[in-house]
Amino acid sequence: MKSLYWLIAGGIFLLDQWTKQLATIHARLFDTFVLVPGVLHLTYVENTGIAFGLLQELDADWKSLALNVIALVAAGVVALHWHRTPSRAAGLQVALMLLLGGIAGNFFDRLRQGYVVDFIDLHWNRYHWPTFNVADSAITVGVFLLLVVGWKHEPSHEQ
Repeated sequence: MKSLYWLIAGGIFLLDQWTKQLATIHARLFDTFVLVPGVLHLTYVENTGIAFGLLQELDADWKSLALNVIALVAAGVVALHWHRTPSRAAGLQVALMLLLGGIAGNFFDRLRQGYVVDFIDLHWNRYHWPTFNVADSAITVGVFLLLVVGWKHEPSHEQ
């Protein structure tokens, strides 16, 4: 039963790669398509940094290697925590698999091409959220779910 949670990680990874492939096929760098004016645009960017473009401007030969090592360590920590988590802890299982699927999607991009494809571009009035992708969304939702599950979790008195 616990292995079914891997479908979440695999589904996130496949959806992430598929949407990035669509963005790559249908757009060139910095092309923008307005879906909902002033709210939702699709803008193709290549992010050599981390989530939401952080560290993008850092020009260091070791940056890509360091980000890949961090992703591998993070994936290992998440997988180990998942392995130690009981099946009945469904919220935690889902959160961990969202994290793992997102980490894997962005890691695969960075490993394959040296950058992560981002394309979801949100606006609200004069506010603009940094461009992101499905993997970033999964990671964000996974972290939020971890916080909610952790906040609601009552310590077990089992030995």
